[in-house]
Amino acid sequence: MKTTLATVLLFIATGLCTAEPDPFALGKIYKGAELRTKLSEIQKANKNLPNLPQLAGAPIEWSTISQIDPHGIKVMDSTGIRKVPFAALSPKVRTAFGYDERKARDHEEQEKFDAEIAASQAERDRKRVDAEERLSVARREAKEALFKQRRFAQLRVLFKTDEGVAGFPRYVLQSFTPKLSTLGTVDRYDKTWSLEEKEGDEVIFIYGKWDVADGEKYQVMLIPVGTYSYTAVSGARKTVRSFAATVDEALELRLAEMREDRKDVAAEEKE
Repeated sequence: MKTTLATVLLFIATGLCTAEPDPFALGKIYKGAELRTKLSEIQKANKNLPNLPQLAGAPIEWSTISQIDPHGIKVMDSTGIRKVPFAALSPKVRTAFGYDERKARDHEEQEKFDAEIAASQAERDRKRVDAEERLSVARREAKEALFKQRRFAQLRVLFKTDEGVAGFPRYVLQSFTPKLSTLGTVDRYDKTWSLEEKEGDEVIFIYGKWDVADGEKYQVMLIPVGTYSYTAVSGARKTVRSFAATVDEALELRLAEMREDRKDVAAEEKE
């Protein structure tokens, strides 16, 4: 049982601290087994208690009362759950239920406040779910767009850093050979793959952790993500095209670049 500090001080001051205060007088909410006990006590203590008023054209049965609080009673029957405020009951019934106008008013305000908080939280949850769904759709669409930009290549490693590897690509070429039907019309196209005759002199950079050595060749999928700058052996600063080897990594690199661009724009606006 929760007892407020003000209540404890009141009982100490009046010399009644040795007696257990009536929990209903403290604004207790009765449910379940406690509710059944409380209703039984009320009925036994008030033999001549009038019948409860009608609700939606039918008398309120004691067995349908599902909760008692300082503001009124909740009734749960075949028509649903309804709240009957004590103000709608007779003075004798209100007295039997321990009605206190101030506590009833405070409880009603608390219920309204709790309802507003619950509605506000529900709205925030709805917006959060909507935002998460929009983000999920956007990420899926971005991944699909990145996947369409993929290329394949054989890379000869030039050097390796903590961020990835740089090397000379020899791109995989895709070609389609028409297959004719007996009537001389194109029946289908057979897809074939081949490497470029020789690797170019362009250096590219691929992000990721690679267990490779300088000069080694390996096959890789390339998804463009921007550029990468490094300092050559000659001391010159060079910038080359950069790629990711997976769609997920490409998306994260693109997002990181966008965040940095937004930071730069915000910094310029402050100046």
